[in-house]
Amino acid sequence: MAGVTELDKAIYNADGTGTIADNRTTVDGVTPDEATAVLTAGSDGTNAIPIKVAADGTVATSATITGDVNVDNNSMGGEKFIGKAAGLNADFITAYASGTTLTCSTLPTSVAAINLGDIVSIMQINAAGTVVATYTRDDATMLCAGADPTTITVTGATFGATDTFIVYTNISRWGAVGAAEDVDGVIHAQLRFIGEAVATVEGLLGVGTGVMASAQAVTIATDDTQFGAVGSAADVDGNIHGQLEFIGTAASEIEGATETIEGAIVTDEDTHSATSMQVAGHYAAAPVELTDGDASAILIDAFRRIQQANFDGATGTGLVTDLTSLSGVPMSATIAQLAAAGNSAAVNVEGYYHHTFAVTIASIDTSVEYHFEGSIDGGTVFDNIAEGGVTETETANDTLLYKYDGAFTHVRLVFDAEVGGAAVTLDCLYRGSN
Repeated sequence: MAGVTELDKAIYNADGTGTIADNRTTVDGVTPDEATAVLTAGSDGTNAIPIKVAADGTVATSATITGDVNVDNNSMGGEKFIGKAAGLNADFITAYASGTTLTCSTLPTSVAAINLGDIVSIMQINAAGTVVATYTRDDATMLCAGADPTTITVTGATFGATDTFIVYTNISRWGAVGAAEDVDGVIHAQLRFIGEAVATVEGLLGVGTGVMASAQAVTIATDDTQFGAVGSAADVDGNIHGQLEFIGTAASEIEGATETIEGAIVTDEDTHSATSMQVAGHYAAAPVELTDGDASAILIDAFRRIQQANFDGATGTGLVTDLTSLSGVPMSATIAQLAAAGNSAAVNVEGYYHHTFAVTIASIDTSVEYHFEGSIDGGTVFDNIAEGGVTETETANDTLLYKYDGAFTHVRLVFDAEVGGAAVTLDCLYRGSN
């Protein structure tokens, strides 16, 4: 049968000519007995050729793999540092230096320099984005020199000024276990940084502000000196408990004072309180006159009695206070001593309405005449203040009192005349009241 024949030929297809033949003799080392099997054939593009195996059944190969066989970093773990042009999405920056050299700069803080044993491969990419070459340690000699930046020399390279480079290293991002803490360093350093920060926060949470205790505070008053002992002495600028004690003491005093004021202030017809608000007075043995706008307590005497307007503390008499004199004491003045006819000096009595004159006559011979004058215009025009303009006439030595009422600004004594040869004298003392 035709199909069976072709199958039979296929079983023994080993003539090497590309045609199906019934070869039962030795063909390329295949004997008829050995060929009693279906041979797996290959092709050289023209002929069908069976695949040769060794005596132990392994496939024999005569071809040698040639060309640049590279294992690039695409098959490596992502925990290694990689450099790229301009540092885009990379750990450091790579740049063209010459036809056979490039530089690696801005290295990670944990990498002082790239060393010879740190490089896995270098990929060279031209301006069009094509990978021109990939240099690995098994097919190119590489040398490294310098810290940041590190210069890498690749023997046999043909770098171009517009080329960019990807440098793959075997430097671990994890770094050494227990590395010094670094917020932006290798992973182990960052983990240590986080650990140190957590420990610090834990310490802060364990105590109050200002004290870093080794254990979490259990009793604030004893573990944190900022709070101090409960019931500590009042201190306006001490620890918190001292300040609280100060505030509490002050508040208590304010509360007591407020209650006292509340009990002392009563309204009309209220029941009198056991406490009362005292109105303070001011005692001065020699009172002084106030100026415009001054405030003062009520004037009292040495026995806490209010000195009224007509009270003379020195004499105990009811004299009015002199509203115009600088002394501020009740008005009492000697007008003059006259030994001949004429006017005495005028005395300012403004503010007084009841005027008393005490005239003492001495050395009289026969008689003497006198009267009293007053002014209401500040001492410019004077007139006799006696009713009807009477002139007093005396014939003997004596002391005589005269009283007049009137709103005068000034008063004076007038010595009119004397009769006889002796030198008569007139002494006049004035007092004013209201």
